Amino acid sequence: MTLQRQQTPIIYSPQDFEYLLPQISVEKLDNGIPFYSLTDAIEPVLQLELVFDAGLWFESKNAISQAVASLLKSGTSRLTSYQINDTFEQYGASVKVSNGPDWSSVTISCLTKHLGAILPLVYELLTDTQFPQSEIDIYVQNAKQRLSVQLLKSEFIANRKIDEYLFGFKHPYGKYLFAEDYDAIHRDDLLSHVKTFTPQPIVKCLWQVCFPKKIKK
Repeated sequence: MTLQRQQTPIIYSPQDFEYLLPQISVEKLDNGIPFYSLTDAIEPVLQLELVFDAGLWFESKNAISQAVASLLKSGTSRLTSYQINDTFEQYGASVKVSNGPDWSSVTISCLTKHLGAILPLVYELLTDTQFPQSEIDIYVQNAKQRLSVQLLKSEFIANRKIDEYLFGFKHPYGKYLFAEDYDAIHRDDLLSHVKTFTPQPIVKCLWQVCFPKKIKK
C-alpha cells in the first residue's frame, strides 16, 4: 500500500463515532464464586483477577493491609520468595498483589496454557504465606524510606490532607500512614489479616481465548 502524502485523511465527526463494548459474560462457578469474563479470540493469553474483601476497611491496625499485599510472595512453608518469583518467571507469568480502601486483589497475567500450573502456587500463597521476619524488616525499612521521600513533595502532602478533610482521618478513605505505623507491624498481625483472603473472592477474567473448563471447576 502506497502512502498518499499529499492527500489529507478523512476527518470524522465525534458524533459519527460508535464503539460497542464487548459483552461481559457473568456466571457462577461450581463453588458459588461469581465469575466475570471477557473473551478476545486473538491471542492465547489471559488476565485473571481475584478480588477479596481485604482492604483498609478490614485491617486491625494501620499499614497491615498494605504490608500483606506487598509481602504475600515473601515465602511459604515450602518455598522462599526467590523460588516463588523464579517459578512465575519460568512460565512467563506476572502475579501482582494490590490493595485499596475496599478490596485487595491478586492479578495473574499469563499464557492460557500455563494457568493450570500457576494457580496451585497462587493458592499456596493465599493459604500458607509465612511472612518471614527478615522480609518484614526489609519491607518496613524500604516503606519508611519511600514515605520520607514522598513527604518532601507538596502534591503528596496535599492529597493526604484533602482526603482527611473530605472523609475524616479515622475513615479508611481519609487516613494516611506515618513511619510509626510501619514500625508497629508485627508478623502476627499479617498472619491474622491474610485470613481475610481465604473466603470466596470475586473472579474477573479478561482477554482470554478459551478459559480451561477443568480449571473453572
